[in-house]
Amino acid sequence: MPIFTVPAPTPPPDLFSSKEYETKLSEVEVKRIVKGIRILLMTATQNELSAVLGYLKPLNGRDKVIKKFINDTWIYVGKYGNFSVVVGRSAYAKSQQGPLKAAEVTKKIMEIYKPKYIIAIGVCFGMDRNEVKLGDVIVSDLIVDLSTFKKEEGLIIPRGPQPPAGKTLSPLFGDTSGFEMRHSDEENAEKVKVHCGPILTSSALVNDDDFKKQLGKVRSDALAGEMEGAAIFSAAHGIAEAIVIKAVGDWGDGKKEACKSWKDFASYAAARYVHYHLDNVSSDALK
Repeated sequence: MPIFTVPAPTPPPDLFSSKEYETKLSEVEVKRIVKGIRILLMTATQNELSAVLGYLKPLNGRDKVIKKFINDTWIYVGKYGNFSVVVGRSAYAKSQQGPLKAAEVTKKIMEIYKPKYIIAIGVCFGMDRNEVKLGDVIVSDLIVDLSTFKKEEGLIIPRGPQPPAGKTLSPLFGDTSGFEMRHSDEENAEKVKVHCGPILTSSALVNDDDFKKQLGKVRSDALAGEMEGAAIFSAAHGIAEAIVIKAVGDWGDGKKEACKSWKDFASYAAARYVHYHLDNVSSDALK
């Protein structure tokens, strides 16, 4: 029986609208402003960045969000819920998606200032249609690093680490109670569910059902897969806590094009979930 892709819901149009930024501050001034900020929000693609920027507000006492090209990368500085944050983006072309640029850009931003918490926000592929649905949010309790693996007899054996989510970030974002989101404003619209579990990270853009099934054998309880998480965890190792929070935008099964319209909504769902938590705890919850 063929599987049909449900049409994607439409995020609020103003979320992805263009915004004006404060762009003329000096590098010295921007470094002074970000010095005490504790949180870095990392995105990869334009969809993911736009969804996060849709929730980003100016810092207290300022009229615009700060945008600055510094240390060879763009950063945005503002308030996300109750917290001052820096926002970064690692991929400006399809060839830049994945771990290499994610690690490079994360490290560049960490040279500008010293975040204590790094949250990767964006889109992932779902592993099992019976467990998760398009638009659902996945909170990593650990990352399965498949940047290096052994291949034998149809099996993939990971050689990379499986780092757990940060000890403070994990319980904060692992509490899914109170978060409510639907695919639309209609009364019977489907709810966005939030799941906590392992996320696979591969340097390959997975769009092959056979390869995906092999990945599923690595960890049968894995809920999703993506490309940047392990690199961000590696960059953060020993310096900052990290967690990956992404929403399902496709199935990695060779039919990505059929799910293309879900990218905006998945980006929106992940950004909204992170904003919900950072807006519902006091600013001293992440010290």
